[in-house]
Amino acid sequence: MDNYLAGVGPGGIREIYDAKILICYTLSCIKDRITKEQMASIFYNEGFVNYFLFSDAIGDLLKSNHISIDEYNGKNFLKIQNLGIETADRLRNNIPNSLRKKVVRLTVKFLAEYRKNKDYISIIHKVEDGYVLECRITDIGSDLLSFKIFAPDINQAEFMESKFKQSPIEIYKIFLNTISDIDL
Repeated sequence: MDNYLAGVGPGGIREIYDAKILICYTLSCIKDRITKEQMASIFYNEGFVNYFLFSDAIGDLLKSNHISIDEYNGKNFLKIQNLGIETADRLRNNIPNSLRKKVVRLTVKFLAEYRKNKDYISIIHKVEDGYVLECRITDIGSDLLSFKIFAPDINQAEFMESKFKQSPIEIYKIFLNTISDIDL
């Protein structure tokens, strides 16, 4: 039991029963796919549960068919099953409302940030006379936009990279408006 307490912050979960409810509740509230590792990271880093408790709870939920593993594009994602949805609905009040809301809010925020960073890729390459910044905005199939731009030094390359990451959609719109008759 002491293994379940280490690293748990104030208001965090200390009982496996509660951890299972919180996991089911979180999965029932989110629309995006999430891996076990991603969810674990959110739960650990915020002190909601510790490693041992989370791992044991996930294992029990998989065995009892509250959740399952869904493979998509070579990755394993957690998927809530009907039994997990029923558990979340019936027992959610066992977990304080403030904790439930905080966990779901942070999970949604984490997944949005992950999705955003996954779709916008930038790489700086050293070349003979300076640096080249390669930028891509990806989509399900082909890239929406891909370009390379020269920078005389690493500071300029990193500055341009930060600008790209701050507003990739605006850059895409400007590019598209400039070279086409599409007005975004």
